[in-house]
Amino acid sequence: AIMRVSLVYGWQFRGQTSNSAMDALRGLSRGRRLRFPSTLFNTPIFVEDVARSIVAAVAGRKTGTFHVAGPDRLSRFEFAVRTASAFGFAEALISPVELHAGIRPVNSCLHWRASADRLGTTPRAVEDGLAAMREELLNPRMAASATARLIEAEGRIL
Repeated sequence: AIMRVSLVYGWQFRGQTSNSAMDALRGLSRGRRLRFPSTLFNTPIFVEDVARSIVAAVAGRKTGTFHVAGPDRLSRFEFAVRTASAFGFAEALISPVELHAGIRPVNSCLHWRASADRLGTTPRAVEDGLAAMREELLNPRMAASATARLIEAEGRIL
């Protein structure tokens, strides 16, 4: 199976590539003013939902191409603002910047419903994924995800 994803977010660990949620949280936690593109659009998906989709594909012996994405179509700026809000940071520290077609396409959104139906999965809304991240931060021992266990074991959040 081929899994196409759009803007995966979640906690970052040493050696991993950063993601928009981590970029926002890292900058905001240091009181920095941040600029995110208001003209680039994605369908962000929480990393645990990507993992669930992969497990469903493997367990169900699925073949083909799957668009694994979240249900919300957001600009990178809107995603950063929602991230700030979910973690209690000042949204005013985030400003929009206009970028035009270049290295990345303006619209990187994926149509996810057919793939989710085939896999029997339902991706979380951005607010729910960010809430899960916050829960892992606040209660790593109570969180059911492997991500929370890794955060706790590594002893390093941001």
